[in-house]
Amino acid sequence: MLNLNLAFRGLQATEYKTMATPRLWRVTCKRNASKVPAGLTVEIVKSGTNAPPSPKEISAAIMQKHGINISETYCGRSYFEAEEVK
Repeated sequence: MLNLNLAFRGLQATEYKTMATPRLWRVTCKRNASKVPAGLTVEIVKSGTNAPPSPKEISAAIMQKHGINISETYCGRSYFEAEEVK
């Protein structure tokens, strides 16, 4: 029984480490989005999830890197493509 508990704890620790692994996303503008030209790229690091960046995160990254203030309305999948960098 003790070995089973130790094995379970080890499994939980492995799962936790996998979940907390940071992931790098490269987000590229597919077509002109308000003030953002097509082809503009930003990189976003996320941890704790494997979901692609949200419009809010994309907007914040563009503001931080390029100084362009863009509404979250223009930061959806129809304007931006997100790919995970391996």
